[in-house]
Amino acid sequence: MKGDFYDGTRLSSFTDVIVRASRHLRFDTIWVRDGIDLPSGSFVSNIIRQRIGVSVTPNLSTNTYLQYNDLGDLLSLNLRFNWIYRPGSDVFLIFNQNWRAPSLGNLSVSDRAVILKLTYLLQI
Repeated sequence: MKGDFYDGTRLSSFTDVIVRASRHLRFDTIWVRDGIDLPSGSFVSNIIRQRIGVSVTPNLSTNTYLQYNDLGDLLSLNLRFNWIYRPGSDVFLIFNQNWRAPSLGNLSVSDRAVILKLTYLLQI
């Protein structure tokens, strides 16, 4: 796909491979490649994403997202646990971590967070 990008152009392509091993297990791999041409210069960016989804029961699931950006030398991890304890009401426990990754053998943690989110459906 080619189009305008600020005061230049972008040529973008992607590959997406989805494997549903069972009704409980899913793998997604996505590679996005962007070629950017700007008056100040050109560059290429590659982003690789891996998602693993596990549904233990209809009410209990987990998703793992791993992403690598070669232009920014960044590696990111997102783990999300979801429990639907009643219809319309959820508990999410999320762990995020980012690394500076000049190479995959040379990682340094840049930040991390643990988040708890509760939703409750109140019917009046």
